Amino acid sequence: MTHWSDTLTAQHAGDGHLRVWRRDGSDGIGWDELQAVKDEMLGPDVLAVEMYPPADRVVNEANIRHLWTVPADSFTFGLHRR
Repeated sequence: MTHWSDTLTAQHAGDGHLRVWRRDGSDGIGWDELQAVKDEMLGPDVLAVEMYPPADRVVNEANIRHLWTVPADSFTFGLHRR
């Protein structure tokens, strides 16, 4: 487990899975914070996704954000620089 900052903890959970949560247990991890954790722990060139599943597959036992690495060419959609 890594205390990534004064406010966040991050943990490699195996198989390209990264878990990130606030140390005080509250909600609220900004996109820029999550991106910085991903870059440092998984790499700046790694594509990672956060999943929002159908209601019958939701597991919400704690305020933890989950990222999974995927191959860079996995999606035909996404944001691109112009």
